[in-house]
Amino acid sequence: MVNDNLDDVNIVSSVTLNVLGTVTVSGPITITGPVDVNVLGGSVTVSGSVTVNGAVTITSGTVNIQTAAGITVEVGKQTYTPISRIISNDDNVLADTFDIKDENAGKYFPSGMRGFISEASIKVKNTTANPITFVVYFAPRIGAAAIQSTNVIVGGGGDGWFTLNPLFFWDYDGLFVWIGRTGIAGTYLYECSFTDNDDMFYNFPPSTEWFNGSSRAGIRIEIHTQSHYPVPVEGTVSIKNVDQTVTVSGTVSTEVTKWGGTALTGRDISLDLAYLDPCTSIGTLADVTAAAVATRLIVASTPCKSVVVKALAANTGNIRIGDANVTASRGDDLNAGDGITLAVSDVNLVYIFGNGTDKVSITYVN
Repeated sequence: MVNDNLDDVNIVSSVTLNVLGTVTVSGPITITGPVDVNVLGGSVTVSGSVTVNGAVTITSGTVNIQTAAGITVEVGKQTYTPISRIISNDDNVLADTFDIKDENAGKYFPSGMRGFISEASIKVKNTTANPITFVVYFAPRIGAAAIQSTNVIVGGGGDGWFTLNPLFFWDYDGLFVWIGRTGIAGTYLYECSFTDNDDMFYNFPPSTEWFNGSSRAGIRIEIHTQSHYPVPVEGTVSIKNVDQTVTVSGTVSTEVTKWGGTALTGRDISLDLAYLDPCTSIGTLADVTAAAVATRLIVASTPCKSVVVKALAANTGNIRIGDANVTASRGDDLNAGDGITLAVSDVNLVYIFGNGTDKVSITYVN
């Protein structure tokens, strides 16, 4: 048992420390063997240096870690409290509908979305006599490329909440969920119009610009996570297989001038630090002709963090861009001179479709 003030501590073998009271160490601590620390009551304060050559396991209590500049701290937990929660802010009042024949429409959850997404629900209406497939997409933020997608079939005359089971782990704090345009008249997403906390966004493909609607969208997410344990640190934090809140000592600043081509004024900005990972190289490929079949930009694996594809100014027609299923009526539409940036892990994931003569230029970063 430890309950005292110490000048220094030197541990040279495996040991378990049970802390009952307040322990203050003013000198250095050197540990050469694995140590289990059980904080049963009180606190531990160390004002000197700590050198650890073995494993340290802390089973209870709060740990505040301050490091020298440039030090990397890996934080994990042996136990956690499972949480299953449904994320929604529609207040169950969804009396209005939004036409999604020609428009994408979705809901933005700006934070707290890391975890296993087991269920998504959309409130939609199909006024046609035939079954309609509604495709739901998932991205870390508004305007980012979809990372996951799933769909639900709504029968003719279907009206109400319909459930999807995405079944994937979401590793981002923010989540933007949207329903792709159906191309069929009589298809609607329910909304609650003219609220103070509007979270609905919509766009008109092939444009990549999203607009904020004065409503809440009929979209709900069920997410399984663990309870949040704050970890105050100075330096770099690597969080392994665990949902944590990280408090950084200091100032983080960023300058945002454009969002979808429109100047930002008075908007809330959700910044996902994953997008600030610096690139170390840039590459280009020879111009690729858009054949009248789905054509890969390149067959060989070409790892990247993002790729910019631009239709040449001399093109005479439109080019479609997307996955292996891209056709003349499927995928984003690029007119002559148009470009698009896709956050993909490999250039060979991108396909184009055209008239057999038009071409695109390709630039990628890694």
